[in-house]
Amino acid sequence: LVALKNEGDIILAATEEEVRHVKPGPDKSPFFYEYCSNLFSQEYRGKFTLQTPFQQKTKTEILVEWKNKWLQIYNLSPYDTTTCYYGTECGTCNSCFKRSLALLAAGFDLDPGIKSNPFVSNIEKVHVYLKRIKYRSKEFTSAVRSDILRGFIAAKRKNLLPELIKEEIEFLEKRDIL
Repeated sequence: LVALKNEGDIILAATEEEVRHVKPGPDKSPFFYEYCSNLFSQEYRGKFTLQTPFQQKTKTEILVEWKNKWLQIYNLSPYDTTTCYYGTECGTCNSCFKRSLALLAAGFDLDPGIKSNPFVSNIEKVHVYLKRIKYRSKEFTSAVRSDILRGFIAAKRKNLLPELIKEEIEFLEKRDIL
């Protein structure tokens, strides 16, 4: 997501988990920011700077700030945005799954416009995430891990999880793994 903030400032909404990922994409590197800043500056004959103000925050932290501050100021709901790979709020892609976890962890409900419950339609991803959490994968920072756990616990409380996954969450909670 790239948005023009002020003349000359281009904002890239990359989060902590995207910038600091084990294998960050090429569009999240310092080289990319500098290259694009120079490209826009040359193309539009002005001084442009590509910034990423959210690189120290997780998706959940951004949504909590949104809920506590931006919702009243801008009257724009996170449900008015999309991160779906297909632009349809499919509920099956990885982006819909991660967004749903972050929304729930931040105290929002599941997006009412989502076409299918990502915890049911993306069951393989649910298992992968739980396994990574259980064995403390280095793929996640402690903040992201905590957000994922809060998302799963909120999904369980809202009855969004299949029974087998609910049981696994309860088992992990009893063992203080969650």
